[in-house]
Amino acid sequence: MRKILIADDDAQMRKMLKRAFSADSWHVIIANNGDEALKMALRHHPDIIILDIKMPGISGNKVLKKLKESSNMSITPILMLTGQSETTDKIKSFNKGADDYITKPFVLEELKMQVNAIYNRNKKAISSNPLTRLPGAPAIAEEAMTRLANNQKLSYMYIDIDNFKAYNDAYGHINGDEAIKTLAQILELTKEKFSVDDIFIGHIGGDDFTLIATAYNAEKIASFITEEFDKKAPLLYKMEDRNAGFIHAHTREGDEKRFSFITISIAIATNEFIQFYHHAQLADTASQLKKHLKSNKDRGKSAFMKDRRKKQETKKDTEAKRHRGAK
Repeated sequence: MRKILIADDDAQMRKMLKRAFSADSWHVIIANNGDEALKMALRHHPDIIILDIKMPGISGNKVLKKLKESSNMSITPILMLTGQSETTDKIKSFNKGADDYITKPFVLEELKMQVNAIYNRNKKAISSNPLTRLPGAPAIAEEAMTRLANNQKLSYMYIDIDNFKAYNDAYGHINGDEAIKTLAQILELTKEKFSVDDIFIGHIGGDDFTLIATAYNAEKIASFITEEFDKKAPLLYKMEDRNAGFIHAHTREGDEKRFSFITISIAIATNEFIQFYHHAQLADTASQLKKHLKSNKDRGKSAFMKDRRKKQETKKDTEAKRHRGAK
């Protein structure tokens, strides 16, 4: 459950905010003053903090400064509560790392919206891949689970760069990062081109990506991605390698070998034909398809494969069919 720490010396304010956030499924932790706020924050590690500036003992700004200096709490978002005339304190709060502030008196629904926005933004930032700034594994799993829970027909694409190690070894990590960012840019372009398909893009790590979309245009989306990547991949090579059509690099066993240009493999799992209950099932199905696709290492161009298997009929299903036929 999401945890929120509310620190305010006004008992009525604490009571109102606790009732409001508890109703929205937050676990609410209460502090009466600055000293208690600091102690409760370090003990409970809340997901977000609402901190009044004017409190007995340690002021809100001093609590803010201490928390931002703490290795365990430095990335926790903190929203400051201020009075109308506390402009100087607002400036101090921002200088010490406050994520936002709200002025008293305030509209409760606006405060709740502000808290949710800060929480979601921080959650996304924490899980984002530092190279591409795309959502990472936790966000991918959450997105897939949400769509499954809503009974959406979806396509779950596992996208992987072929021959990436050879390219990275021959051209270095900086150019390897450029290849990864090139794929990320193509996926962002795909999101714009197929906007009606409600596309979500995630970066699992390294050269592995995920794209989640509606089920119906999966192959069109995959076709666009593979074609765009095959256009841009040769431009990542030196002219002499581009003219040759291959590079020399070492295998994982240490043998020198010719490697064709990098391509991508896209494995598409879908719940059109089989019911999935968990993100892990989608990921496992896509992973198995990807292994089959990548077994053809020298195909020379990018490729995709969609899982078209239907649910295997159980003995119970067969008996039910036979029973309906007898009627």
